[in-house]
Amino acid sequence: MNHYGIAGFGTAASFAGTLGLKKAAKALDKATKGIYSGDVYVTKLAEMTVNVDAEDS
Repeated sequence: MNHYGIAGFGTAASFAGTLGLKKAAKALDKATKGIYSGDVYVTKLAEMTVNVDAEDS
């Protein structure tokens, strides 16, 4: 689900920037970075735990 958030908020941030809506673009960019950070965390969690458990099976 995070990928949809990254794509959606990233697109909205780019569109806001193109329209010259600097405050909105900055807020949307911040949201995109927050979602991306969550995605990175979940990926690391999966690589360290879930995937390791699958290898042991």
